[in-house]
Amino acid sequence: MKIADLFLPIERLIEEHGSAAVQSKHIAFLREQLSVLKEQFALLQAENERLKAENTELKTRNDDLRQQIEKLKQPPATPRWGSNPRIKGRMEP
Repeated sequence: MKIADLFLPIERLIEEHGSAAVQSKHIAFLREQLSVLKEQFALLQAENERLKAENTELKTRNDDLRQQIEKLKQPPATPRWGSNPRIKGRMEP
């Protein structure tokens, strides 16, 4: 076994874990990213709530309009001009 072979696990350990300065930079970067993601999450959550409220309002309006359409499709209970329509020239005295 060579002496260089003894140092391979130590070199790998240093490469994998890096120095303290590199780790602190990585941690700072991750913290920045976390704060940005939290802000984006809050914005998206607020937008989601707004869109849910708008969706509920539009569904209610859609239901109301459908009911109005159904009412317009139904014939009126009484004729529009009364129960005995006059035909000009036939029922006049």
